[in-house]
Amino acid sequence: PLRSHRQPRIQRHRRPERCCLTDLPVIQMRRSAIEAAGECLFRYHKLYHEHVPEQSDPALRGIAFHACAHRYILRLVEKNLPNDSEEAKLAFAEGIASVTDFPARLIMEVRTLFYLWAFHFLLDLMSYVTSEEHAERSEQTFTPDLVYARGNTLEIVDFKTFWVTLTEHQARQDWQTRWYIRNAMQEWPRFQRYVFTYHFVRLGSTLSVEFQPHELDALQREIDAVKGRILESHKSGEWPATPGPACSYCVLRCPAVDNLAIVPKRLTPAIAHDVAEKLIAADQLVKLAKKSLKAYCAENGPI
Repeated sequence: PLRSHRQPRIQRHRRPERCCLTDLPVIQMRRSAIEAAGECLFRYHKLYHEHVPEQSDPALRGIAFHACAHRYILRLVEKNLPNDSEEAKLAFAEGIASVTDFPARLIMEVRTLFYLWAFHFLLDLMSYVTSEEHAERSEQTFTPDLVYARGNTLEIVDFKTFWVTLTEHQARQDWQTRWYIRNAMQEWPRFQRYVFTYHFVRLGSTLSVEFQPHELDALQREIDAVKGRILESHKSGEWPATPGPACSYCVLRCPAVDNLAIVPKRLTPAIAHDVAEKLIAADQLVKLAKKSLKAYCAENGPI
């Protein structure tokens, strides 16, 4: 057989690398990822390392609504219109079609929410800046639903399909509020005022909070702390489940709440801790079930 005419490789001694970068996890600098890791490392690992799809009804409902709303806003900008019923119909059809494996049972609910919002929505064309575009000046993923610039004020509008509103204190402490405002200050600097507005489309209400730069000083320290937790879990290989508020909508099979055993009458310290965690998760699930059932009965009568 003919031999290759390539020259044999020259073996060179390589310098030892300072650190093995391949051993470190890729930490996605998305608000949802960092927030998930801060609440429950098990949930973070499943969603952002193993890429288990988020299939809960609240998540799918929100994804579909935002897909429709985003297309509607872009259509209005293109046609230079504050609102338009025909553009809304086209945007809804496109938005629903864009969501992979969207369940038919949720179409009517999203349709009702979308048209309820679109009927009252007026796009401020003179103040419009952008809608769901990625930031370029930050390592953090940042895709605000709608951004307005009015004089010395920059406003971020975020659409929520929740059943309940937030208080001003809750909005100020929320990860998304602070994450988005901090990135907005980097993406669009030199504004005197930065405002985050929640628009609760189901309830037809809004809530606005304003931030100054010094109020966000602690956010980076919180992000670094969460990243440290992720790195430690990656080293140990352990991703513990922590019951909390996320249990109210999380549908992942979870060691903290699945396979519940009969609780003995006398508890050891280890069992007591386990029971307390399960009670926290169960309490969140009961609250969500009551709210959902109450809303259903208001429309369809008692059960």
